[in-house]
Amino acid sequence: MRITFRDSIRHGPIAGGTLAAAVIDSELVFDVKGQAEAEKLFGKAKPLTAHTRVGFDGGYTSDLAVAPVKLAEEGKAQFAWQGAQARIEMNGARTHVRYELTMPGLDVVDARTGATFKMGKITGKADMDQTAGWMLATGKTEGRLESLEFAAPKGLGGASGKPLPAVLLQNVDLRGEATIQDGLYASTGTLKGTGKVGDTRISGFEMSSGARRIHAAGYKKLADAWMQSAAVNGCGKGGGKASQAAMKALFDQLGPDLKAMAKHGPEFGLDKLQVEIDGKRAELSYSVGLAGVTDEDLAAPGQMLLMKRGVLKASARLPMQWIEQVAATGAESGQTPPPELVAGLVEQGEAQGFVKRDGSDVTSQVEFSEGSLKLNGKPMGAGMAGTSK
Repeated sequence: MRITFRDSIRHGPIAGGTLAAAVIDSELVFDVKGQAEAEKLFGKAKPLTAHTRVGFDGGYTSDLAVAPVKLAEEGKAQFAWQGAQARIEMNGARTHVRYELTMPGLDVVDARTGATFKMGKITGKADMDQTAGWMLATGKTEGRLESLEFAAPKGLGGASGKPLPAVLLQNVDLRGEATIQDGLYASTGTLKGTGKVGDTRISGFEMSSGARRIHAAGYKKLADAWMQSAAVNGCGKGGGKASQAAMKALFDQLGPDLKAMAKHGPEFGLDKLQVEIDGKRAELSYSVGLAGVTDEDLAAPGQMLLMKRGVLKASARLPMQWIEQVAATGAESGQTPPPELVAGLVEQGEAQGFVKRDGSDVTSQVEFSEGSLKLNGKPMGAGMAGTSK
């Protein structure tokens, strides 16, 4: 099969009735055999087309369209994708890009199992600055998924399969932002929406994660070295002593730069994972990073640096009612102890300091910093704290 990407170019200054350096109309073209196969998916529509206007400064704006796809096999499956449209704007220096994307929807039905998957309209847009390179692009992105449904009334194994609860997510929003200030890169991303699992309605869920105080120049140097390394170029070619030696050489090369980045106190983490059901809310968060690194610390081996300056924080909150409901459901199938035994285990954990009760919730906090480990604000035993130091 031969596939051709054909460009029809009209040169400026007056191109296609508009003031531009050029106007380009592009399309994907198949040979006779390929066209017959493509028509099974796209019908008579052109699979991929693009209309591009090139400015006199070298920048361009492209409008792309992917045709809808339909595929049905009798007694097996049906697949229907409603295509996609996108607009991309790039400046002449190739440092600033904007895009907008729309995908109307996707439906998949497995006739053998009765499983269905439906994805509603997806929209997204971004405004990004790539002056520091695509790996350190800054700016804002946002997207929205109207709905996502999955149902498997017969499970995934056909008539003999175990039914799975239907899943529905609605009004899912995504927001992201990345910045570079004083040479330090930071990024955040947030996903939130509502949904339903079986008969349980999720009135809201939210997940936020981020990275902070990442030395931009050091990160770019590390990323470039990694991409150009023999270890990456040889990935998947059998490994062996040569590959292991290349990996060791790479880490030896990157070691000083990794330590230099440590002085800026880099941090990564899941800032918030929150789910709310029937007025009850569960929360989880964690972060890992380095703090207070000095030049003297950088002279120490990497493991010692992590033990002395590494910071780990994690916290969790879970409604006791949920624990009891899960225990009751699991006890019916013999997968979990009965609710009264689970309640006793929670009380035992509270007595030993592993968890705390906060009203109707069960909470727990873990922190490792300055070489010592704390659980719910208390050292994990004098012996352990001394050993850590």
